[in-house]
Amino acid sequence: MHPLSRRTLLRSAAATATVGCSPRPLGSAPAPNIVYIYSDQHRAPLLGCYGDPDAITPHLDALATEAVLFERCFTNAPLCRPARATMMTGQLPHVHGCWNNEQIADRRGESHVRRIRDAGWHTAMIGKAHLDIVEGHADDPVNVSRLEDWGFRSSLELLSQVTTVEKPNRYTDWLAEITPQGQLSKASRYRDYVVAWEYLDSPPPDALPTGLGTDDHLDVFCGRAAAQWLLSRADPQPFYLQINLPGPHTPF
Repeated sequence: MHPLSRRTLLRSAAATATVGCSPRPLGSAPAPNIVYIYSDQHRAPLLGCYGDPDAITPHLDALATEAVLFERCFTNAPLCRPARATMMTGQLPHVHGCWNNEQIADRRGESHVRRIRDAGWHTAMIGKAHLDIVEGHADDPVNVSRLEDWGFRSSLELLSQVTTVEKPNRYTDWLAEITPQGQLSKASRYRDYVVAWEYLDSPPPDALPTGLGTDDHLDVFCGRAAAQWLLSRADPQPFYLQINLPGPHTPF
């Protein structure tokens, strides 16, 4: 597999914008599956592929080698929800109307995911969407329906490293389930850790770790869920999957 040049990618993106999201004619070539991987609050220099000698990121470096590495790409908003709304809509904050983490863009407005869905792809999201306010359990129908409005046919919504201790979701359910009998729930332990350092925004470098094992962490849970989704999918319909990793956001 040869890396795409930026020029080739941008030319392809322009073509996709005009014809790629139209219904495909019968007998056309098979449509590709698309996996879109987000990381959250992740400074670009802190990756081996961007030249940091101390960053050990072999898997991301491998993706960069076989794909496109953007070296002059800047976020359109310094806050999470406005930036995510921009990536969903292709619009600047003054157009989609979400300026901060308390505002919500119109989920029935422009959405590249809805365009991809309407063109024949199965659209799915696993991880942190942060496009709306989560009410009750993250799996509750009201939250699922809001993601459907954005264009996702299926979803497994997880919350941020901090918000996940405030509202129940499938990750906290799982932490409670895997806690050995007689021990304090791993979900409670993680909640206590986050709350203890909330006044500093993040734990200091010399703080004790969470007490969770490597396989217990939120990003591992998210990645595992995405891998299971991909491995179990047998439907021949092409798919578009967003894998929205909640890390390395605060408090890490």
